[in-house]
Amino acid sequence: MRKKLIYIGLFLLTALFLSSGCAKKPAPEEPKPSVSRVSSFGVIDMQKAIQAHPQYPELVRLQKELNTVLLQIQQRQTLSLQAAGNSTADANIAAVGIHKTLEHDFQLRMAAKQDEINARLEKALVQARQDSMSQMKLFEEETDREFQPQLINIQLKLRVLQLTPEEKRTLQQDYDRIERARLERLTAYAQRLSAQMEAKMAPQKAAGEQDLAMFAQQLQAELADKEAEQMKQATARSLLPAAGPAIDGLSELQTRAEQNQQKIAGLQDEIVRDIRDKAAKIAVLQQLDVVLANVLVNSSASDITDAVIAEFKK
Repeated sequence: MRKKLIYIGLFLLTALFLSSGCAKKPAPEEPKPSVSRVSSFGVIDMQKAIQAHPQYPELVRLQKELNTVLLQIQQRQTLSLQAAGNSTADANIAAVGIHKTLEHDFQLRMAAKQDEINARLEKALVQARQDSMSQMKLFEEETDREFQPQLINIQLKLRVLQLTPEEKRTLQQDYDRIERARLERLTAYAQRLSAQMEAKMAPQKAAGEQDLAMFAQQLQAELADKEAEQMKQATARSLLPAAGPAIDGLSELQTRAEQNQQKIAGLQDEIVRDIRDKAAKIAVLQQLDVVLANVLVNSSASDITDAVIAEFKK
């Protein structure tokens, strides 16, 4: 009955694009020096992208249908209690109804507790993201102060000095090497920040899991006592005549609920995969080195959410 604790983590879509100077050499007559490219970062609002996805209305429809079926199940379970008699068969029906009703109560209260814990974790995660992006911005500025003078110096030599083809080729190779080292340093630091954030969140995540486990244990004990009392009352009293159609339809409703839950899970995975594929495509087109999801603060990042949404309409 325990649902797996939801934890929303930061994920990186890294696409490292090196300077193309090695692949495309300048013409011997009039060499064209490479232009320095500052590494670029992209962000995407996953919630906005999901809601704009063409299949999102179907996801909403399935969720509403599931809610309706769950309500019908609860109503049928209540009727099944009223249909129980003093015979052994009727007592068994009452036991099933009581158990399923209390199980549904358990799931609803566990979901509410999980939402409370997730809200606490999300608040901490937002702060951790902001701290990471601030550190990334400072590191990028520091890295540029170290590498940009070298790159600019090579560009000036290629543009101003009278060089032999061999000298030009050597300078171009130096430029590509320095630019590659700069991008590798930035990417490694971004990955290190992500790992540090995961480590920072781990104790809070563990505390949330422990809190949820203790709540589940207490709730199970409470509902077990309640189930025993209701069973005692159901055995002692005479109930209304069996409502056959209400009991017979319960199994079908439960099957429909399980099927809807499977459809919802599959559709959610399909939407997220489609968004990731299109985000990767946009990253290539815009020459982004790193794409971050759900980043709230990053003044230097390029928001590709609308570009991804536009891909849905093609």
